[in-house]
Amino acid sequence: MKISIVIPFYNASAFMSDTLSSIIAQTFPDFELICVDDCSTDDTCTILERYAAQDSRIRVLRTDKNSGSARKPIDIGISASHGDFLCLVGHDDKLAPDYIELLADRQKATSADIVFGKMIFFDKDRTLFSIPREDFDLSQTLTGREAVMLTIGSWQIGANGALIKRELLISQRKNSKIDPCLMNADEYDTRDLLVGAKYVAFTNAGYFYRQHQASVTKQFSRQFECLETDRCLKDLFSDKFGIDSPEYRIMLNEFIASIIRYSKSYKTDNNRFAEENEKLKASAIIRRNFRSLKWSEITRSDLKLRKKIRFFLPFQLFLKFL
Repeated sequence: MKISIVIPFYNASAFMSDTLSSIIAQTFPDFELICVDDCSTDDTCTILERYAAQDSRIRVLRTDKNSGSARKPIDIGISASHGDFLCLVGHDDKLAPDYIELLADRQKATSADIVFGKMIFFDKDRTLFSIPREDFDLSQTLTGREAVMLTIGSWQIGANGALIKRELLISQRKNSKIDPCLMNADEYDTRDLLVGAKYVAFTNAGYFYRQHQASVTKQFSRQFECLETDRCLKDLFSDKFGIDSPEYRIMLNEFIASIIRYSKSYKTDNNRFAEENEKLKASAIIRRNFRSLKWSEITRSDLKLRKKIRFFLPFQLFLKFL
């Protein structure tokens, strides 16, 4: 089995040595590491070239211009890869020494299309929490559809760093129906992959996901993009499973709950926008998704009758009565 590890980099010099060192130290030797620099303005490219000169398994590619999201550099890395399976890793995350070996062994034992490890969230040298939880049965093999249900509402499985069959990943990227620049477009991609997977397996392999104290202002202004992702997921489950399926029903309710939550946030916390154009963009996203709901979806939802009626009001009145 040949495995390709793909990492997008942008101004990652602060933590990338930890990431690269953890991959070079893997007990599974038969991999290629494709590093794609998205036109960094710091020492990222220099550091990558230094590592590549020391290890023939490392290849360094560079985008023509900064793409503004990780999607384009990841796609470049996927296209340049030769592995039967691919593993996408964040530029500031780390892998346990036996991570790839455990994933590969589990795939060989189960013939799964996707193998998930254990996602361990950490800040500096402190472990915060991990998913799946300790009581999760890592020995089980699920269908992709069963695994999807573990991602709706809350993430019961950790998706980062999964080992994914090449054909499945390439097909998903080619046919994806979401704007790749959305803040959490990767959450759609993971569900889309699961929908297309025949079997999914798990193993106790440690993927260390670094947490950062990101800008609160930036988070607030972009979080409204999550509404777009929720709508795309609702439509995905409708297309793949039908409107009578539990997957669609749960995602429909999640989408409606998101509209209410982000509308309330916009109404009560709009002084947190850094610029007026960010406020206008958030308003447009909420309105677009509010208006996208069909009357049949509103009536099908689990909302109480009083709340259902509010969705038939003009948007400004809807806001007023929240």
